[in-house]
Amino acid sequence: SKKMNQLTQDRTSSSVSSSTATERIVSKSKAVYKNESWDLVDKVSEEKDAIKKMDKAELPKELRTKSTKEIEAFIQKKAKQREMIQQKIEVLAKKRQHFIDQEMEKRGGKDDLGGAIKHSIIALAKTKGYTVEA
Repeated sequence: SKKMNQLTQDRTSSSVSSSTATERIVSKSKAVYKNESWDLVDKVSEEKDAIKKMDKAELPKELRTKSTKEIEAFIQKKAKQREMIQQKIEVLAKKRQHFIDQEMEKRGGKDDLGGAIKHSIIALAKTKGYTVEA
């Protein structure tokens, strides 16, 4: 399922490096990241009356015995919690980037790995006939 695929990608990125995992978390916290195919909060934000149209069997077990109003209240609560978490992630991501920028300045703007990757890509592009604008 898509949800399991997302969880696998999250685990894989966290085992690769903490930087990759952090970037994935920041990316997933953005408003443009939607999963209405398997995420109930996203589905309801896209389609207000989705709960009324859904078969109870599609809902998580803990919601199957609840009334429509109870489910809607639960989803509103989760949406507010998600929004607060997304705001915290945004603030922390900005602080993280500020810290990285300061560290780069301390090192004279050197980013050895990033620079090496950039130079490798440019060299490869040149061999394929591409030009690089400054």
